[in-house]
Amino acid sequence: MITGDVLCEEDQDIRRLRVICDLPVDIDAAGRFVITVDQSIRGVTTPRDLGEEIREVLKARGELGPVMWHRSQRYTFLTRRSPDAEASIFYRRALRRTGSALIPLGGVLALPSLNVGARDTQIRKWIHPPRNRFRPDTATVLAAITECELGVPRL
Repeated sequence: MITGDVLCEEDQDIRRLRVICDLPVDIDAAGRFVITVDQSIRGVTTPRDLGEEIREVLKARGELGPVMWHRSQRYTFLTRRSPDAEASIFYRRALRRTGSALIPLGGVLALPSLNVGARDTQIRKWIHPPRNRFRPDTATVLAAITECELGVPRL
């Protein structure tokens, strides 16, 4: 049962995501927080183990933005668009080789709740929740994919 307290928490969460974190969040018909991938935001999804390596690389460089886990054992990194990198055949091949993908323009990403005890944490949860407006460029995450795949640090 949804109570007034839950609705108040959800209202605070959506305001925080929109204002503090600058995420274009909506609520879908099922009541989930969602983002539609557009010109300002992208999602890069990877297998969980690779995602964990990428998270560590980005964290070590101070470039870690929002990351979420899905029960399908995948991580999704929220990023800013990098059209040149997204069009690169080098990165497209790396995505295919690693079982990773760019969420296409118009794709919808369901976001986890910011509330740790929320009902959806068995389906999706934040590995690194958004704390501010920072999101790395897609190019940064794509470079980390290739680095982790090859085991070679970039300079």
